[in-house]
Amino acid sequence: MEIAYENIINKFDVWSEIILIKEKHQPISRQELAKIDLKDIDVLHYFTYAFYNYLLFDYIKEKTKIILTDEGVMTYLIKESFGTNKPINIERISEIWLLDKNLYVSNFTRTLKNIPMEKYLCDDRLLTEMCKELNRLYNYNHEKINSDFIFFDQPITKVCLITEPKEKQILAKIFAGLDRDKIIIKKHPSDFYYKYQDFSFDIIKNDNGVPWELVLLNEYLNNRPNLYDKVFISYYSAALINSKIFLDIFRIPCKVIFLFKFLEDEIKKPVTHLIFKQLVNRFKKLDEKNIYALNSIDELRNIIKEL
Repeated sequence: MEIAYENIINKFDVWSEIILIKEKHQPISRQELAKIDLKDIDVLHYFTYAFYNYLLFDYIKEKTKIILTDEGVMTYLIKESFGTNKPINIERISEIWLLDKNLYVSNFTRTLKNIPMEKYLCDDRLLTEMCKELNRLYNYNHEKINSDFIFFDQPITKVCLITEPKEKQILAKIFAGLDRDKIIIKKHPSDFYYKYQDFSFDIIKNDNGVPWELVLLNEYLNNRPNLYDKVFISYYSAALINSKIFLDIFRIPCKVIFLFKFLEDEIKKPVTHLIFKQLVNRFKKLDEKNIYALNSIDELRNIIKEL
């Protein structure tokens, strides 16, 4: 991701001014944030949850329009994601922009808008141009993905849901019986490679923090026939939702499989807010034959046998 920031600053003539806040090793202080002139901001697109963002609202003028912009599952259940601990003043948010506003399930009420992706996704010229620019931004060279199944892993040990040995046991159960030539793992950008050392599956490399959506768009442009009937699997990653939304726009059939119920049964505790299940149920209604929320690995294997 740092490469992308450096490219924005050094190679792209997009913005008249760029303020780069680095807090990888040490959180930014209030004193440092107070030195940045933020008084003339008309619109703030807010879409991430780094430490400085928790402080940012204190330095943004009341006149500034704050738009919460799709960052994943948390955006669809913004109030419930924070629970009683609200590190930002969400009351200051004016609008919420999403890939599909109809999936929004939070009890926090604001004006909802769809991000108009169809304009770019349905025009090959615009899509090619956009991908070219984004590839340059991330120094990304696409490699075709010819696997039938993509597993979007999540850093469940890193966020202290379970221990690493237990996570490896769960991964082993998921991968058992799957043909290694037909599945590839999409590593989470914040996770570590060594957790896969006991497995022989291919991994989509993502050392520069390249968003999955950009990988998917490159796959559409360069390997379109292989996207048909692809199966996307994860515990509760927003990549499942976004992949389905994009491929529906492209009119390419795919299957989406959530495994959060199986994970909760394995670790004997909830891994998502209850309202997330409402989101998944609403999502399933879009295409009940191709969107699943499974309770067990046996159900996963039965579905795979039918493909």
